[in-house]
Amino acid sequence: CANLRDGQPPINEPDLVELMSTNAGLLNFSSDPASLTKCDVVYVAPDVPTDDTGGSDLSPVLDLIALVDGAMRADAVLVVLSQVPPGFMRRLNLDRKHVYYQVETLIFGQAVQRALHPERYIVGCADPQTPLPGAFKAFLDAHECPLLPMQFESAELAKISINCCLVASVSVANTLAEICEEIGADWSEIAPALKLDRRIGPYSYLTPGLGISGGNLERDLATVIQLSDANGTDSGVVRAWVANSGHRKNWVLRAIHREVIDTIENPEIGILGLAYKQDTHSTKNSPSFALIENLGPFKVRVYDPVVPAEAAPHPNAIRASNALEACQNVDVLAVMTAWDEFRDLDPEDIAKTMGGNVVIDPFKMLDQKACIDAGLRYITLGSTV
Repeated sequence: CANLRDGQPPINEPDLVELMSTNAGLLNFSSDPASLTKCDVVYVAPDVPTDDTGGSDLSPVLDLIALVDGAMRADAVLVVLSQVPPGFMRRLNLDRKHVYYQVETLIFGQAVQRALHPERYIVGCADPQTPLPGAFKAFLDAHECPLLPMQFESAELAKISINCCLVASVSVANTLAEICEEIGADWSEIAPALKLDRRIGPYSYLTPGLGISGGNLERDLATVIQLSDANGTDSGVVRAWVANSGHRKNWVLRAIHREVIDTIENPEIGILGLAYKQDTHSTKNSPSFALIENLGPFKVRVYDPVVPAEAAPHPNAIRASNALEACQNVDVLAVMTAWDEFRDLDPEDIAKTMGGNVVIDPFKMLDQKACIDAGLRYITLGSTV
């Protein structure tokens, strides 16, 4: 709380520090539950930890609900914002008149933008026909976006439904991009055609990637499989998405084996990026971590603008102070996170700094033609180059 009062949040999000500074007079941070007696609306929003299979640990949410329920006013509104499985809210059975579940809109790296300009608010209610309490509705209405009240179970499943559609798009892109890599097609030429189809749309997530990461999507897939098993429904397509994600996550490792490890003795490997995606410090199920864990026998040079190199799961990772230093004498360079600063790297400088010439750039952060002109062996997702 002291750090927050000093404008130092424990996470990295674009524009967050500036937003806190601008609104410092409206913010108060406290670890005293008694301070909740001043509040008309109380959000319970701890992160829900997940294991490697996407299973959720709900105990932090339950513990916090019990704490604040005993401290806040009887007439105040309690809103659970943490992502919970269907049935969670109905099972709470709190002796409180106003309890709601709100579907969070968080996207790592875009948290501030999403909070200030939500697309819609989905609110789970014990009875969606009952009007929302005045203070709660006034806060939601201030954002001037569609408000969708629904049953607890519908709201809990709505978030999972949204993420399943996202996973479907990701899986389509990954599956067909891999075919492109084998037959000479280029996925970057195909994706714009799909976005012009009204049935798919201009905002479709059609960029191929290194599997699903971050924890939230994996949690929802695990929840759907558990619900399916418990109720005797078919979840074959969801299990296929999980399998496809695991296969695609090892794409860089397969490329490094094919291009370097199978041909060079004791190669040195450069890694740009540790976070699971740009503009976040989170490494949950990071493709970079998954790769580094499989490079134990080899020398690895690592750089990420936010995540310290010491976090890398490698016994002898060498910390680089900048992106170009991570290229020093390496036989292969892998760009594992799409940080904007990597776009500024000059392929000529990379070629002069590296010991070898293989660059694996899944997200096309570097200029492809410039890399080839500099004599680099350039490899990317969805294309034979």
